[in-house]
Amino acid sequence: MLGPTEILDQLTKEKKPTFREILTNLINKANREEISTILLGEIHDSSPTWQAILANLDVLSRSKKRVVLIFEHLNQDANPDFKRALGKAQKGSNNPLKQVEAMQEKTIDSFILFLAITNAGILVLGAENKASNPFYKLKGQIPMETLREMEKFQRSPDRIIKTNETFANFIKEYCGDDILPIFVGGAAHPIPLKQGDLIYDPGIQGRIPKSVAIYLVDSTTPTSQENAPYYATDRHLSGDYDYQVETNKQALYKDSFDSIPQLADKIKFLVTALDQIMRGHALFFQDSTFLLKEDTNVILLAFQASVQKEIKFLEFDTLVDLLVTFKKSQSNNDTKPSFFKSKDSIYTWELLKTAIYHDLATLLHEEIKHQSITKYVNSTSKSL
Repeated sequence: MLGPTEILDQLTKEKKPTFREILTNLINKANREEISTILLGEIHDSSPTWQAILANLDVLSRSKKRVVLIFEHLNQDANPDFKRALGKAQKGSNNPLKQVEAMQEKTIDSFILFLAITNAGILVLGAENKASNPFYKLKGQIPMETLREMEKFQRSPDRIIKTNETFANFIKEYCGDDILPIFVGGAAHPIPLKQGDLIYDPGIQGRIPKSVAIYLVDSTTPTSQENAPYYATDRHLSGDYDYQVETNKQALYKDSFDSIPQLADKIKFLVTALDQIMRGHALFFQDSTFLLKEDTNVILLAFQASVQKEIKFLEFDTLVDLLVTFKKSQSNNDTKPSFFKSKDSIYTWELLKTAIYHDLATLLHEEIKHQSITKYVNSTSKSL
C-alpha cells in the first residue's frame, strides 16, 4: 500500500503539462536555438485559440527572441498595416488598429485578439495570398459559379499542398537568431500527412527544420499528450502532432493564474486580462457587447477558482453595464457605423483597476492579515 508521499509523487508524475507549461518550455528551447518555430493547429471556430494566446501573452512577451504571430486567416496584403499599427502602439496610441483596413471584415473576437497582441508589442502578420488561395480577395456577393470554383479548390490537393508550401516559405522569412515565428492555422496545415502508407504532403513542419506542432482541442476535461495521432476525416489523411492539448477557455486562464504565486501579481494579471476584453469592446466600431459579460466571466471564474474564493464583482459589473449602455447609444446615433470613424469610449484602464481593487478589498485585507500572522508566528518560532 502506497503512503502519502508515494501517492503525491505518483500524482505529480501523472499530471499532464498544461498549454502554458508546454508553450513556456518551447519558448525556452527556441531561446537556446533548439527549435525554429511553433505551429499551432486548430479546429476553426471550435478550438479556444484566442484565449490560449491572450492568457499567455505575458509568456510570449517575456521571450528573449522577438515573437511574431502569423495567422492563416489574415492576408499578406494587410501586413504593412499591421507593422504600422505596432509602431503606433509602441508610441502610445489608444487604438493602433484604427487604420488597419483588414479589421473591417473581422469579428469582435479577432479585433480583441489582434488589439491585445499589438498592444503587447508583438507583431501580427497574415499568411494567406493568391498562391495559397486564389479567392482570398473576394468580398460581398459572390456569383454561384465562383462559389462552385471555391468549393472545388477547397477540396483539391492544392488547398493542402500549395497552401502549405506558401505558408512555409513565408514563415521561413521570419526564422532567425532573434525572431520566433508562431503560426496559427487549420489543423491540416502544420504536420506531415499520409494517405494510407503514402506521404500526401510534408506539411509546414516537413518544410521547416526544427519546427514543433501543437494541436489545440476544446474539451471540458483538460489534458495533454505527446506524439498525438491526428486524422482529417474529410480527406482521409493522418499524421502525428508533437503535442495535443485538450483544454477550454476557463482552464487556460486558470493555468495562468495558478502559475502566479503572489496574490498581488494575480490581481495585476486579472486587470490586464479584463482590460484586453473591455478595451476591445470599447473600441470596436460595432456594438458587440452582448458577448461582453460572457467573455469577462470566463476570466473572473478562473481567478476565483485559482484563489479558491467566491467573489461578487459588483463594481466591475457596474462598469460593464456603463460600457454596454455607451456602446448602444453610440450605435443608435450612428446610422452607418464606420471602422475608420470609431469614437473614443468612456472606458479607461484606471476605471477598471479602481473597480477591481474595490471588489477585492476583502480578499486583500484577508491576505494582509494572513501575512502578518505568518510573519509573527515565524518570528516567534525563531526567538524560541
